[in-house]
Amino acid sequence: MATEGGFQNTFYNWDSARQYETVVIVEGVTDLWRLWVAGIPPVACSFGKTLKEEQRRMLLSAAKVKRVVFFWDGEAVESTYLSLIHI
Repeated sequence: MATEGGFQNTFYNWDSARQYETVVIVEGVTDLWRLWVAGIPPVACSFGKTLKEEQRRMLLSAAKVKRVVFFWDGEAVESTYLSLIHI
């Protein structure tokens, strides 16, 4: 589900992760693989620590997703949280 700008407007592993109530969002693909190997399947990669508008829409429209956990640095998580609650 990439739009203008290519794959960076979507999530890596989103089709799998969005099937869970809780989704973990990490910055890079290596982070995703490490969690997957550790037995945490509901994980998706955002390709960086900023949430693009298309990614925001994907999170808000995923029917099964009730909680999103961001494994980013503190400032990035705070700004993302604020963007999600100001709908």
